[in-house]
Amino acid sequence: MNYLENFSTLANLDMQDWIFLLSSLLGIGMISSLLISLFSQSRQNFSFYLSQSFFSKQILISIFAIYFLFFSSVFLEGYGEFCFFIFGFLTLLYILSYIDCLMLSAPDILNFLCLVFVIGGFYYFNLLDQDRILALFCASGAFALLKIFGSFVFRKEIMGEADIVVIASIASFFEITTSIYLVVLASFLGIVFVIIMAFVHFQDKEVRMGQLKLPFIAFLSIATYLMMFYLKYPIFGEFYA
Repeated sequence: MNYLENFSTLANLDMQDWIFLLSSLLGIGMISSLLISLFSQSRQNFSFYLSQSFFSKQILISIFAIYFLFFSSVFLEGYGEFCFFIFGFLTLLYILSYIDCLMLSAPDILNFLCLVFVIGGFYYFNLLDQDRILALFCASGAFALLKIFGSFVFRKEIMGEADIVVIASIASFFEITTSIYLVVLASFLGIVFVIIMAFVHFQDKEVRMGQLKLPFIAFLSIATYLMMFYLKYPIFGEFYA
């Protein structure tokens, strides 16, 4: 099924279904903005949360992102149950990425919710096999060792626990080989970001690596999105046999 056929699956919806769908996506965008405020703000003031969640550019970004991710999911899989699974995964990655950009960390509850969502989704679709479980443990174990090694050698934290859980979720989604390419792509995007930030914000100053903060979950999410499209529509050919 090509992308035109995928979008044509929406043609079967009547006006009432469209209204329900678009209203639901609007609600998901609002909930996403609320979760971002809840986990990224330290102030415990209800009016502050309300204004930050629903009366700021954050709500506009979140609503746009939700609509964009949904129609991207339809583009990939057509309108159906698996489309909503892809959409749910991308939505959780968006929320985690936004929080990571603000706080340079992500809440454990959302991290593990994402992991459980992926495992549960593949179990529901009867796609949870030995390779996905193996990829989950291999990826989380390898990057946990990398975190320990980096902390010992560089005397500083080079990777957060949240990054490891997100990588485990991604590995169980794509399996191990694709996940390696994905992490390399995310690292490349992160390096490009650091170089650009260094030129923009540290001109005529001595640049120290400790000054440059990297929201790595955001780059993992971007790489995940790009990898989904590339695997579905490999315009440059297969990158591994």
